[in-house]
Amino acid sequence: MKRTLIIIGMLFLALVTILLITIKVEKGSAKGNEESVWFWFENCGQKEMAIEINLDQVPVYSATFSICKHTRDSSKSNSQQKIREFTFVPKREIKWEGHLDENNSTKVGQVIEGNVWQAGADPDALIFGLSFSSQKQIYMNTLHVAHTDIVERTEIEHGLVITTKPIEKKK
Repeated sequence: MKRTLIIIGMLFLALVTILLITIKVEKGSAKGNEESVWFWFENCGQKEMAIEINLDQVPVYSATFSICKHTRDSSKSNSQQKIREFTFVPKREIKWEGHLDENNSTKVGQVIEGNVWQAGADPDALIFGLSFSSQKQIYMNTLHVAHTDIVERTEIEHGLVITTKPIEKKK
């Protein structure tokens, strides 16, 4: 059930991403699939990106990965399908507000599963999908835009923050 809910959430975010990309293409991007966009976990020697998710300034997930530009129809674009899973146990209640029809909260010590995946690709950014759930319920599905040239920070819920930053590879 939980896996099904996560998949439904990811499909919803993918649909929103496709809609946004379609709108962008219709507004004047005639290059279509020939345009180079960023993908994660591709090593071409260009850049790396760091991602960190903190709860009350304490890291609950962090990773560094290579990013690379390819065309959307490139075989390299398959790296977009990777999902990173992590769990954490909050030392306080988390209130999940404004994302679902009803507001929910998770209790102190309740195991939370987080998922991060690449939901979209742009010429100057990666779009990450994030979900947070327990065994019984999805609390949140959201997006984070990670530009490849600046630090980006999104507060998901009070004290729950994702930060991404580009790292230039040493030559």
